[in-house]
Amino acid sequence: MPLPLLLGAALVATGKASSVSVAYYIGGGVLAGAGLTGGLWYYVSSNDNRLLQEHMEALNAQHEITNNRIALANNTLDLLCQNVARLKSEINSATGSNALSIEQLQEITEQLSDTSQLLQRTIGTVAYSSSNLDRSVIELKAVTEQIQSMDYCSQSKLAAFNENLAQKEKELAQTALEIKTLNKIVGEQAQTIDKLTDVVETLTNDNKAKEQTIEEKQKAIDQIKAKSLKLVDQLRFFKQVIDQQSAPASTAVISQTSSSPFN
Repeated sequence: MPLPLLLGAALVATGKASSVSVAYYIGGGVLAGAGLTGGLWYYVSSNDNRLLQEHMEALNAQHEITNNRIALANNTLDLLCQNVARLKSEINSATGSNALSIEQLQEITEQLSDTSQLLQRTIGTVAYSSSNLDRSVIELKAVTEQIQSMDYCSQSKLAAFNENLAQKEKELAQTALEIKTLNKIVGEQAQTIDKLTDVVETLTNDNKAKEQTIEEKQKAIDQIKAKSLKLVDQLRFFKQVIDQQSAPASTAVISQTSSSPFN
């Protein structure tokens, strides 16, 4: 699965990381270019027009594959930006909510951590791929210079071949610039996720502090409630005493005082 499909799957699912890297695919294109270089030397030695045509077609095909991967990577970064925006919206909503649980905050934190790790790996692999593309440009220049120094092909064929190589050099340079742009976008998204992670951590700490405060207040309320119940019992006793004192028989008061809540 190429990098765009890999990142897309990670965002659509749960942000889980994968071990497949962009360097594997774009680097594979660079290795394929190295194989083409060997094929070009075979052409020079055999002077076979058919091989020249095949190698040029292979170069064109490889360039098209690289462009497709860059386009897919751009689309995937758009999805990544959307996902980060969604997470930011959820965290902003959570900031004003008093009902957010610690479990929900931990789940958001885990998703941010997984996405951040995936972005960090992407930064490294994109840089590695860019380095490979730079080396490919150097190899193409070397092939051009070596072919020009030999006299196995006609000048017209050499001109067409060199023109094709020069075009491929420009295309590879453009691809390298596009990869650097992607690298910059990935870095910006990584910084955004770091900020979101800090917000989630703050919310988690605030939530824990609120729960502790609520627990302490609940204990105080329970103590006040117990005292209130005791006071109610005492007031009831006093009321009974007063009622009995206002009655004709004084002996009833004496019998009731024996059951006083103060005893």
